[in-house]
Amino acid sequence: MEGAEEQVTPEITDYGVQIDRLNRESIQYRADIDTLKQSQIQTDVQVQLLIAGQKNTDNLVDQVLKKFDGFEQRVFSTLSDITRNNAELLQFVTRENIKERFEGNKERTSSQTAWMNFAKYVIGVTIGIIVTYLFSQ
Repeated sequence: MEGAEEQVTPEITDYGVQIDRLNRESIQYRADIDTLKQSQIQTDVQVQLLIAGQKNTDNLVDQVLKKFDGFEQRVFSTLSDITRNNAELLQFVTRENIKERFEGNKERTSSQTAWMNFAKYVIGVTIGIIVTYLFSQ
């Protein structure tokens, strides 16, 4: 046995060192692969969460767009009604003005008559005060 031990050459020792180094590298690579697998699992979970969040966001955007479409329809309907009412009012007023021009007389409402009487009174009193002031000097 002693002869067998003596025959250990530096080449055999180098192979032993290299095998030991390769074993350590193999263990390190296996640890790196395990770390990468764990990282991949975490990334897959995060991607699934993002997909679920995106679906939720898409649903919310769809709801907002539906509500906006409903709002848009209501605004359009209201504006159409207002335009139609204004057109009818304009036609009515235009017809009334044409009738008044053809008839030659314009009837005043009671509120218009009251305001005209008030304006006449104010103007008359103002002129009277001015005349009184001029003659008193």
